[in-house]
Amino acid sequence: LHVRSRRQRQMCIRDRFSISISSPEPNQTIRENTGSVYVSTRIAPRFEAGFTIGLFLNGVAIGEPSDTTTLALRDVERGQHTLQVKLYNKQNQVIATSPESVFFMHRKGLNIGR
Repeated sequence: LHVRSRRQRQMCIRDRFSISISSPEPNQTIRENTGSVYVSTRIAPRFEAGFTIGLFLNGVAIGEPSDTTTLALRDVERGQHTLQVKLYNKQNQVIATSPESVFFMHRKGLNIGR
């Protein structure tokens, strides 16, 4: 009889799932004057009921974890940014983390008084 410790069971769950950012692509330049960015994720083998996804912009959590695989960012400043997503199980434990992905936001400046 093989008995696994709680830590071993958690490691096994972490090995079963993976999460990645499918959009925006790494090093993609986004031209959006409102600063909106839509982040699409890919989960393997599948997104299960009760799972949530946390979105991180420049290392800071954005809002509460979501139960959808497409997330929106609003009013992102121009410049270089990093994205990362984390997959949480029903117990709110991280079971997968994506690599960081870099994107560039280009927003047209306002020419006031010209």
